[in-house]
Amino acid sequence: MATLSTFDLTGTQAASAQSGEYYLALSAGTSPVLATASNSSLSMVQFDLSSDADDNPLTYAIAGQLLGSVAGVALNATGVLTMVEAQANTPGPESWQAVFALKQTYDLLADGTDTDTLPDGFSYLDELGHTVAVKLNWFGTRVFDGAIASFYATVNQASAQSAGNEFFGRVLDLNGDGVADQLVSSLGGRSMVANVVGVSSLSWRMESFQSASGRIQANSAGQVTGFYFSFDDYGPMQAWQLSTLGSSTGAPESGELYLKLGAAAAGSGGLVTATSSLFPQLSFDAFADTDNNFATYALKGSLLNSSGQPQSAKGSLTLTDATSGTAGPEAWAAKFLVKESVSLIADGSDSGTLEDGFLYSDSLGHAVAVPFVWNASADSSGVLANFSATINQLTPADVGLALSGQLLDSDGNGTPDKMNFNVGNQAIKGTLQKSAEVWQVYYQVEMSGRTAVDGTGNVTGLYFNPSNLSYGNTYPEVPAGFDLKIKPLFWKGWSTSTAQSIPSVSITEGGVTASTLVNGALSLTNVEDTDGVTGDGIFQISPSASAPANAKSAITLTDVLAALKIYLGKSVPDSYASPFNFVAADFDQSGAVTLTDVLQLLKYYLGKSTANSPEWVFVNAADLQGSGVASTLQSATTGASVSKALTTTKVVAHDFSVDAAELQLIGVLRGDVDGSWTSA
Repeated sequence: MATLSTFDLTGTQAASAQSGEYYLALSAGTSPVLATASNSSLSMVQFDLSSDADDNPLTYAIAGQLLGSVAGVALNATGVLTMVEAQANTPGPESWQAVFALKQTYDLLADGTDTDTLPDGFSYLDELGHTVAVKLNWFGTRVFDGAIASFYATVNQASAQSAGNEFFGRVLDLNGDGVADQLVSSLGGRSMVANVVGVSSLSWRMESFQSASGRIQANSAGQVTGFYFSFDDYGPMQAWQLSTLGSSTGAPESGELYLKLGAAAAGSGGLVTATSSLFPQLSFDAFADTDNNFATYALKGSLLNSSGQPQSAKGSLTLTDATSGTAGPEAWAAKFLVKESVSLIADGSDSGTLEDGFLYSDSLGHAVAVPFVWNASADSSGVLANFSATINQLTPADVGLALSGQLLDSDGNGTPDKMNFNVGNQAIKGTLQKSAEVWQVYYQVEMSGRTAVDGTGNVTGLYFNPSNLSYGNTYPEVPAGFDLKIKPLFWKGWSTSTAQSIPSVSITEGGVTASTLVNGALSLTNVEDTDGVTGDGIFQISPSASAPANAKSAITLTDVLAALKIYLGKSVPDSYASPFNFVAADFDQSGAVTLTDVLQLLKYYLGKSTANSPEWVFVNAADLQGSGVASTLQSATTGASVSKALTTTKVVAHDFSVDAAELQLIGVLRGDVDGSWTSA
């Protein structure tokens, strides 16, 4: 078998290339590079080999450049090379296989004098080294195959009179968010698919995947001296992503459910949503994760917990492309971390002081009392208590389903921190997170199945057989929580030493609630991050607060006249001019300041009955730019500031993963346009 010292880097082994082959000889590299493969007459193909992270001595990480099978120019490439040793009677491996990730950048051509504001095209480097301007024809809407634009150019022209090659294709929006995701193109009869992995106003960063293979040259001791390479051994250039353009029903086999990939809810941050029309209790959003593996995604959604009740969960999705002869991945696997809550039954009239048991919500919706039988101390297996009950009984006479298990003390501190429980024939290992009245039980659920793909390998759906659902056989780690510190301040003078705190604000995140100000701030400790990308520390905050008792005295004729000025497009006095005026003047919360707001506010000031009353609105101080009259406030519409016609504010989001990342929360009282409210 080959080992990490498999290479002969002396260069003394004579090569014997066959027709059409190039020989990439190995030479010494600079640590951590183990060897460099190159050919002086084929400078556009060369790569370094380094140790990879797995324990397989026949696989190596590779980085260098490769000649694109379509572009015909050297592209930066990274990937994995596998050496194959199939013949036991010859020393060393006989062949190699590799999958390269090819990266290149298309510089965009700025928008010109046409009616849209989109780039007019992109620059393409052809096989002759010419930079060709490729015009984009934008459709204005997403068409049946997901295309939002097409392009065409003639490339590879030695002179203006040369015929060259036609280069054409389409720009696809695979998930319906209006952003380019993929380019499908043709050049001289050869096809290519490339993912758009980075979009800016100046360029598109492209990535595709190229397979290659060939023979290995080894010395008599089996040490590898070089690789034979032929362009005939190139595989197709491929790229795939998640797509919402698939069939609504799929083609499930017997026993399978079909989860179609559809558009994620606006503002969720999800790339796509996987749902089943036959089993709506199972659904989840896929998000971009933080690693560099294009085949993995973060997940957040809903599945059935141990009792068969819908339960929110988070996890990861891995797509596997094991068959090089077909486009796209063939299989998927998901691992979810489930957090199931059990309410404790307080100690009763028995002689002990420990909890009497817990309430278990079964699949029929019954809250079943499950009693604990406590040991005097943990036994040799760490068991502190046993429990058992019968669940899923329509009537007391029904057989139902057996529930049993143990509470474990794994660290020897005398309190339970693990739970083994069996629901029917399903064994589950859970990690406990305890509080006074509720225990959170964390356990893993694993699922897998086939994928549905389109003609270019984009994943359009997931097939799932419930028999492929299992529970993890290890105790999961309880997710590390975040400490949230939030300071609610009234908008008038919020950044000064005389800033006023807003009492009676309540915030709940990750099952933790804070409603009492300490030194002017709310503090939530060890809060689990279940928003957006799990564990990134970015929380969407939804504060609640009742209207202050003195709200009536804060709304005066000055506020009515200020709202009238805003409605008429006039300026308010500089002494209280602020973008918060627009939010406060939108008394009926319609999203704009209208005559209705002025009339409603006048009636409220006069003590008449109104359909609306003062309410708190909260924004993130980070969404305010500038100060005083010149300041602007980001609205809920990306790129637009709050104004008379747009008063809906942006959702409050904050990154608490940063040390000492206190959230400054600014409160606006609707109706109090001049900011005269006081906390006294």
